[in-house]
This record gives sequence, C-alpha cells and structure tokens, in this order.
Amino acid sequence: MNERSLVAVVATKDHGGTQGAIAAGLEATGLGEVLRPGAKILIKPNFHGGEGYTSPEFVEALVREVRERVAGEVVVGDGPFYGMEDSSEYYECIGVAEVCRRVGVELVSFHQGEYDLIEPGLRALPKTIGVTKWLAWADVVIDAPVMKTHFNVATTLAIKNLKGCIRPRDKRDLHTMDLHLAIAALAKIIRPHITIMDATTAYEGMGPSAATPVDLGLVIVGTTPFEVDVVANWLMGLEPAQVRYLREAETLGLGQVPGGIDAIAARTNLGAEELLGLRRNFARPYDEAHGRFPNLRINAEMACSGCLMNLFTALGEMKGAGEADDLRGYIVIGRVPEGDWPDLAVGGCTFSAWDETESVPGCPPTIEQIKTALRVMSKREARS
Repeated sequence: MNERSLVAVVATKDHGGTQGAIAAGLEATGLGEVLRPGAKILIKPNFHGGEGYTSPEFVEALVREVRERVAGEVVVGDGPFYGMEDSSEYYECIGVAEVCRRVGVELVSFHQGEYDLIEPGLRALPKTIGVTKWLAWADVVIDAPVMKTHFNVATTLAIKNLKGCIRPRDKRDLHTMDLHLAIAALAKIIRPHITIMDATTAYEGMGPSAATPVDLGLVIVGTTPFEVDVVANWLMGLEPAQVRYLREAETLGLGQVPGGIDAIAARTNLGAEELLGLRRNFARPYDEAHGRFPNLRINAEMACSGCLMNLFTALGEMKGAGEADDLRGYIVIGRVPEGDWPDLAVGGCTFSAWDETESVPGCPPTIEQIKTALRVMSKREARS
C-alpha cells in the first residue's frame, strides 16, 4: 500500500459506513490536511435536475466529516441543468433540502446567485464564461460527483461535475461546441481542492437521467478530478485511454493517462488484485438503450442535458407503462447529421430537420410533449 496516494478507493463496509470511508480516504491521500480549522467549505455535489444524483445520505456523511475537521462554515451548492432556474422544488423532492436543514448548513442554487466573468483563453470554451461566486467565497472547494454513465461522453464523473459551476447560458453553449474538449478545458480553469466521489450507489446504462442503480458501496477520494476520473473510469470497465475527455485533459497538462492495471494501482491505496476485485463492466448507454428499445435508433450527438434528461425520462416512463415494444423509428436530439433525416427531431437544436420530418420543438420540450411525439412517430412507423 502506498503511504500517500493520489486516489483512495475505500469500501464503506470496511469502515463502518460512508462517513468512515470518507475519513479513511482523506487520510490515505493526505487531503485531510487541506481541511484546516475555521476554513469556509463549498461542497459541490451533482444535483443535475433528474435522477442519478449524489445521494443525500452521502452529502450528510460528507458534511458531518468536514464539520468535525474544520468547525467552519459549510455550504452545499450546485447549478442544475440550464433550464432549471429555481431548483428549490427539486432539492426538496430528492431529499437534500431536508438533510441540509437537519445538519444546519446552507443549500444554494448557483443559478440564483452571481457569477464572476472570466476570459479563459482556451479555444474549447466561450471567450467569456461565468463561474459561480461561491468558488471565490470558499477556502476549500470539494467536488462531490456521483459515478454514472453518460450518452454524450461515456461517463459523467468529477470533471464533468464542474460544469454545474458555470452560468446556464455557458452550459448550453458547451453542447454546441466539442463537449469532450470543453469539459476537459473546464478542469483547467476550475480547480477544486478535494474530489470525493459518491460510488456508494453508482448508475449504469442510459445515463445521465434514465440509468440503472448499481450498489457498489465505494467512496473514491482524490487530489484532482482528473486523477479520480482515471480510476473511476477504469473501475467502470473502461480503459482510461479510450475516454476522450481524459485524453483531451492530458493534452491540457492536467495529468497523464495511464496504461495497464499496474499504472492504475500505482496511483491508488490498493494493489492490482484488490482493484481487479472491485472492477465492474458497466452497461454502456447506447447498448442499454438498444436492449430496452430494440426498434429505436437514437442519435444524441451534441445534445444538451435538458433534452437528454427529458427524452430518456419519457422513454423510461413509457417502458414502465408497457409501451416499449410499440416504440420504433429514428430519433435525433442535438445536432442533425446533414442528409440523415430522422423520423423524429427533438428539441430546438434540431431545427435544420424541421422541414423534412416530424419534430417536437422546445428548449427543452417537456416530457409529456416528447411522449406524445414518440407515440405519433411509432404509429406512423408501424403503418409504413
């Protein structure tokens, strides 16, 4: 075992629960020393606006551990998907508002606060970008993502969780650019001091919003989002070198993408055999979608999280209602490939196809609008 590791992978069952695992991870990495007495702490979970979020139980354990160490002010905050200006109802619905009241910490929505404007000077990002003022307020920023798959970029982990720190308009703009390169560039300009990933319950398949829960019982603590994402992707069955946003991050100088189990283990508190025992091949988004909806073809290139969440929530609800077998056709959200006209174009970004096919406009369209359009499309396809 390394004396100090870049990343600690810790099983909750070995440490009396989530808080004990967080404490063990902080000690294994030496990051407990960052939590100095009296420091102001910002905890940034993944509360993106749909299912598959950092669990309230994990947030509570993290807050309690941090408070025991710093006895300072702790704030929990996020900026959900760009279309959710007021997240108070969502925070209540998922239970995190009640947790924060119980432990006595402030829960904020970045969208309702102010942003500092910066010019990142990186071609992958807009010329001017707004980052929440809570980053400047905090002495220590803790990135607290959840382990989850994602249709656009394979996985949404610590690096992509930083997207919640920017203005809604900037989030939307990133999806009109190269998203892999853009989120890597965000990790260049937003540098949390500690990353602590909730892998107690992870999510596979049709992420980010219609994924299937996986009971892993792990906490992953690391020095940077890049290092945590390298290990987390590998634990999910992906070779880090195959994950494009990690390769882009490497070119930006954020770390080195390793090759092979020995190089992965050298970064962690565990040996190669222990890590292999924890590795699991997560179901991939498109494979899962094809299995659930064999008569649908979905193209989500450069789709934003708003349309993604609502489309896959709609599909999940229709499957639950027994309508999955009736769904058939070719759907596009995000950018429509030139000349590859779908049977249904979903969302405002598909406007180039509206004269050629059925569409459901909106930014994003509602779940009910999408369900209605899917039924119409499928009936038309069944007749043809």
